[in-house]
Amino acid sequence: MLGQDTCEGLTPEQVVEHLHTAQNGTTQLKLINCYVEHRDAYSLPLLIELFRLVPADYRNGNESFFAAVASDIQESGPEGDQFLFDSYAGADELRAIAILMTLSDARPEDPSVTVMLHTALDDDRPLVIEEAIGCLRHRGDTFVFERILGFTDHPDPRVRGAVLDYVIAFDPLSAASLIENTVAEMREVSRIVCTAIEMAATMSQYTLLLRLRESLPRLDAAAITLPKLAPRIEDSSSELSKDDREAIRKLLRDRLGTNLDFWEIFDPFEGEGLEVDAEPSDHPPEPVWWSLPDVLAEIYEKIKPGLQLLDDGQPTNAIWTWRMWHKFGGAREVLSALRAIHHLLDDEHIVPVIDRTLSDGR
Repeated sequence: MLGQDTCEGLTPEQVVEHLHTAQNGTTQLKLINCYVEHRDAYSLPLLIELFRLVPADYRNGNESFFAAVASDIQESGPEGDQFLFDSYAGADELRAIAILMTLSDARPEDPSVTVMLHTALDDDRPLVIEEAIGCLRHRGDTFVFERILGFTDHPDPRVRGAVLDYVIAFDPLSAASLIENTVAEMREVSRIVCTAIEMAATMSQYTLLLRLRESLPRLDAAAITLPKLAPRIEDSSSELSKDDREAIRKLLRDRLGTNLDFWEIFDPFEGEGLEVDAEPSDHPPEPVWWSLPDVLAEIYEKIKPGLQLLDDGQPTNAIWTWRMWHKFGGAREVLSALRAIHHLLDDEHIVPVIDRTLSDGR
């Protein structure tokens, strides 16, 4: 059994050997960290074995691990390059992304890498297509412009977002209409969410939560597709005043009550005090206590300023405001609120009633 100080005294060869027999994600993560701490000590054969050996999943940040190992393999010389080229055809999603990113960055003028990226556009895995489009944008490749434009209506929002970034880079005029369509969706669903919250006092709890359950998934998807535009520094920002924020929180607490608190887990894949060979279930992550009215208020307080920026003629700042909200906590807020709303409605903690607005004929 490995000790608590997993890396102490272990050679790179021993790290790889232990990975062959690691039985759970916690042990794998600690062994991966051994590689991260001593990357320069790993020979090409050991790097190749690491790249092949670690399970391909999104747990424990393995996407970053594969990118790091692929980079070290490539930097080892022509033999490493050839391994990456040979491995791409049968690679799973995480390894394929790492190979594309590594070779594209390291060999910007290599036509064989260009062919690989063009071929990746035919992949049926959205994250691989997204990475290929991003790499082609960084390489300044406009040969496949029309082909990439064909992904404008791709069902995965991450692919659509990559298309927007690509078109913005090479044809800003064509991008204008695509950006307008994307902003229009974000504007529409933001108004729906904000209006529902602002009108909370006129609805039953059930109707308010039902409208939010219908609109919050759209809000999340719309935010994902927003292009990566930098804010215009000369334009003014827009934030809700303290009085406005307090008024929204009071409105939601009055309508929904103060007893709609729920447990949430910040990171479901991590826990306190995990022993190296312990099963994750032995030490579950520490939950936190959240209030549904307060989470909804947080969402409102972050998306409302974007609408105000659009009304003030600042679409670039609106896009940036929404993207930063979604990236730094907004997505988690939306998913947490949806989970709580789902249980309240589907488990019939809150049941339908006739709204006053409907009974009055309005």
